[in-house]
Amino acid sequence: MRKFLILSASLVVLAGCGKSAEKTETSEAAAVEGGKTPELTALGRIKVRPGLWESNVTGDDEPVRSQACIGDDGLLVGPEDMPENPACRPTVKTYPGGVRLTSDCTQNDIRMQIDMNYRISDTSASGDLNMTITPKDQPADTSTLRMTSKWVAAACPADLPAGDMKVLD
Repeated sequence: MRKFLILSASLVVLAGCGKSAEKTETSEAAAVEGGKTPELTALGRIKVRPGLWESNVTGDDEPVRSQACIGDDGLLVGPEDMPENPACRPTVKTYPGGVRLTSDCTQNDIRMQIDMNYRISDTSASGDLNMTITPKDQPADTSTLRMTSKWVAAACPADLPAGDMKVLD
Protein backbone atom coordinates (compact mmCIF):
# COMPACT_ATOMS: atom_id res chain seq x y z
CA MET A 1 0.00 0.00 0.00
CA ARG A 2 2.77 2.43 0.90
CA LYS A 3 4.59 1.81 -2.41
CA PHE A 4 1.32 2.68 -4.15
CA LEU A 5 1.13 5.97 -2.20
CA ILE A 6 4.65 6.92 -3.24
CA LEU A 7 3.93 6.20 -6.89
CA SER A 8 0.64 8.12 -6.57
CA ALA A 9 2.58 11.16 -5.38
CA SER A 10 4.50 11.22 -8.66
CA LEU A 11 1.31 10.81 -10.60
CA VAL A 12 -0.46 13.61 -8.74
CA VAL A 13 2.03 16.08 -10.10
CA LEU A 14 3.14 14.52 -13.38
CA ALA A 15 0.17 12.53 -14.69
CA GLY A 16 -3.13 13.91 -13.52
CA CYS A 17 -5.90 15.87 -15.16
CA GLY A 18 -5.95 19.61 -15.80
CA LYS A 19 -8.45 21.15 -13.44
CA SER A 20 -8.95 24.86 -13.72
CA ALA A 21 -6.72 26.58 -11.24
CA GLU A 22 -7.46 29.86 -9.56
CA LYS A 23 -4.73 32.47 -9.40
CA THR A 24 -4.55 33.85 -5.90
CA GLU A 25 -2.32 35.88 -3.65
CA THR A 26 -2.00 34.13 -0.30
CA SER A 27 0.29 34.09 2.69
CA GLU A 28 2.14 31.27 0.91
CA ALA A 29 3.52 33.90 -1.45
CA ALA A 30 5.68 35.29 1.33
CA ALA A 31 7.47 31.95 1.58
CA VAL A 32 8.62 32.13 -2.04
CA GLU A 33 10.46 35.38 -2.54
CA GLY A 34 11.10 36.50 -6.08
CA GLY A 35 9.28 33.57 -7.70
CA LYS A 36 6.87 34.27 -10.52
CA THR A 37 3.35 32.90 -10.42
CA PRO A 38 3.22 29.77 -12.60
CA GLU A 39 1.55 30.40 -15.94
CA LEU A 40 -1.59 28.37 -16.62
CA THR A 41 -2.60 27.02 -20.03
CA ALA A 42 -6.18 27.21 -21.30
CA LEU A 43 -6.78 23.77 -19.75
CA GLY A 44 -5.58 24.90 -16.31
CA ARG A 45 -2.25 23.10 -16.60
CA ILE A 46 1.02 24.58 -15.37
CA LYS A 47 3.24 25.81 -18.21
CA VAL A 48 6.72 24.25 -17.93
CA ARG A 49 9.46 23.36 -20.40
CA PRO A 50 8.27 20.42 -22.54
CA GLY A 51 10.39 17.30 -22.67
CA LEU A 52 11.79 14.64 -20.38
CA TRP A 53 11.45 15.24 -16.63
CA GLU A 54 12.98 13.11 -13.89
CA SER A 55 11.45 12.84 -10.41
CA ASN A 56 12.51 11.45 -7.05
CA VAL A 57 9.89 10.72 -4.38
CA THR A 58 10.91 9.93 -0.82
CA GLY A 59 8.74 9.02 2.13
CA ASP A 60 8.38 6.19 4.59
CA ASP A 61 9.51 3.52 2.09
CA GLU A 62 12.31 3.22 -0.42
CA PRO A 63 12.77 6.23 -2.72
CA VAL A 64 11.11 6.00 -6.13
CA ARG A 65 12.74 7.49 -9.22
CA SER A 66 10.70 8.05 -12.36
CA GLN A 67 10.72 9.80 -15.72
CA ALA A 68 7.81 11.55 -17.39
CA CYS A 69 7.39 13.08 -20.82
CA ILE A 70 5.68 16.47 -20.51
CA GLY A 71 4.07 17.79 -23.69
CA ASP A 72 3.41 21.32 -24.90
CA ASP A 73 0.15 21.30 -22.93
CA GLY A 74 2.11 21.66 -19.67
CA LEU A 75 2.44 20.04 -16.28
CA LEU A 76 -0.76 18.30 -15.23
CA VAL A 77 -2.12 18.82 -11.73
CA GLY A 78 -4.56 16.50 -9.90
CA PRO A 79 -5.47 12.82 -10.01
CA GLU A 80 -7.36 11.59 -13.08
CA ASP A 81 -10.00 9.61 -11.20
CA MET A 82 -11.50 12.52 -9.23
CA PRO A 83 -14.08 13.77 -11.79
CA GLU A 84 -16.48 10.85 -11.15
CA ASN A 85 -17.59 12.54 -7.94
CA PRO A 86 -17.96 16.34 -8.26
CA ALA A 87 -17.27 16.71 -4.53
CA CYS A 88 -13.85 15.16 -5.13
CA ARG A 89 -12.52 17.80 -7.46
CA PRO A 90 -9.37 19.30 -6.00
CA THR A 91 -8.86 22.96 -5.25
CA VAL A 92 -5.80 24.19 -7.15
CA LYS A 93 -4.30 27.62 -6.47
CA THR A 94 -1.19 29.23 -7.85
CA TYR A 95 0.94 31.79 -6.04
CA PRO A 96 4.31 33.40 -6.80
CA GLY A 97 6.73 30.52 -7.25
CA GLY A 98 4.32 27.67 -6.65
CA VAL A 99 1.07 25.77 -6.68
CA ARG A 100 -1.07 24.22 -3.93
CA LEU A 101 -3.62 21.44 -4.36
CA THR A 102 -6.02 20.37 -1.61
CA SER A 103 -8.74 17.75 -1.65
CA ASP A 104 -10.93 15.97 0.90
CA CYS A 105 -12.89 13.24 -0.82
CA THR A 106 -14.78 10.06 0.01
CA GLN A 107 -15.32 7.45 -2.72
CA ASN A 108 -16.12 3.76 -2.36
CA ASP A 109 -16.06 4.09 1.47
CA ILE A 110 -12.49 5.39 1.42
CA ARG A 111 -11.71 8.94 2.51
CA MET A 112 -8.64 10.53 0.93
CA GLN A 113 -7.29 13.87 2.14
CA ILE A 114 -4.53 15.50 0.10
CA ASP A 115 -2.53 18.65 0.77
CA MET A 116 0.18 19.23 -1.83
CA ASN A 117 2.39 22.31 -1.92
CA TYR A 118 5.05 22.64 -4.64
CA ARG A 119 7.53 25.28 -5.73
CA ILE A 120 7.60 25.30 -9.53
CA SER A 121 9.66 26.94 -12.26
CA ASP A 122 9.74 26.06 -15.95
CA THR A 123 12.57 23.54 -15.32
CA SER A 124 12.05 22.25 -11.77
CA ALA A 125 9.47 21.39 -9.13
CA SER A 126 9.85 20.38 -5.50
CA GLY A 127 7.58 20.08 -2.53
CA ASP A 128 5.60 17.98 -0.13
CA LEU A 129 2.50 15.86 -0.40
CA ASN A 130 0.62 15.07 2.80
CA MET A 131 -1.92 12.30 2.25
CA THR A 132 -4.28 10.55 4.64
CA ILE A 133 -6.27 7.51 3.49
CA THR A 134 -9.00 6.24 5.79
CA PRO A 135 -10.93 3.11 4.74
CA LYS A 136 -14.37 2.71 6.35
CA ASP A 137 -14.12 1.22 9.86
CA GLN A 138 -10.30 1.13 9.74
CA PRO A 139 -7.54 3.36 11.10
CA ALA A 140 -6.13 6.15 8.95
CA ASP A 141 -2.87 5.68 7.04
CA THR A 142 -0.98 8.98 6.85
CA SER A 143 2.06 9.64 4.67
CA THR A 144 4.21 12.65 3.96
CA LEU A 145 6.10 12.44 0.71
CA ARG A 146 8.73 14.79 -0.70
CA MET A 147 9.16 15.06 -4.44
CA THR A 148 11.77 16.80 -6.53
CA SER A 149 11.52 16.98 -10.32
CA LYS A 150 13.75 18.51 -12.93
CA TRP A 151 13.76 18.93 -16.67
CA VAL A 152 16.52 16.79 -18.19
CA ALA A 153 16.11 16.85 -21.99
CA ALA A 154 14.11 18.44 -24.79
CA ALA A 155 13.41 15.07 -26.43
CA CYS A 156 11.67 12.14 -24.77
CA PRO A 157 12.71 8.52 -25.42
CA ALA A 158 10.76 6.73 -28.16
CA ASP A 159 9.17 4.41 -25.57
CA LEU A 160 7.84 7.33 -23.48
CA PRO A 161 5.19 9.39 -25.32
CA ALA A 162 3.96 12.75 -24.03
CA GLY A 163 1.77 12.31 -20.96
CA ASP A 164 3.32 8.99 -19.92
CA MET A 165 5.53 8.15 -16.95
CA LYS A 166 7.75 5.18 -16.09
CA VAL A 167 9.36 4.06 -12.84
CA LEU A 168 13.15 3.68 -13.14
CA ASP A 169 14.02 1.79 -9.96
